[in-house]
Amino acid sequence: MEEEIKELVEPPQLFSSVCPSRLVTQSLNRLRRLFEQSNCPVLALRQLESDLQMLYRKSQTVSLALELEGNAALLSPQRLAKMVGAHVEDLPLLLSLAHSCSVDSAQVLNSSCVDWTRIT
Repeated sequence: MEEEIKELVEPPQLFSSVCPSRLVTQSLNRLRRLFEQSNCPVLALRQLESDLQMLYRKSQTVSLALELEGNAALLSPQRLAKMVGAHVEDLPLLLSLAHSCSVDSAQVLNSSCVDWTRIT
């Protein structure tokens, strides 16, 4: 009976560990420091908006690279990350954003033999 209750309460372990993107971690750390220093939610919101715009711009650059180069862009993750101005560990997030923002990028990613959700 206890095991059944435990199974109902605890969520299943889908991933061994969740590792957030560097861009997300840096953004959250910046927001925390800014709020702690200024105690002003308006400044923190402006910073959050700025960081979200930066993520969108980087994902648009990834999207453009996918549209121009196709699958070849995915074969060199270091080159793609350098082109975007991000770390290789940020590519899964940026590729996911590009996938959802551009039909052409989505077609390239869906037809790719590279597992872009785990690219590093």
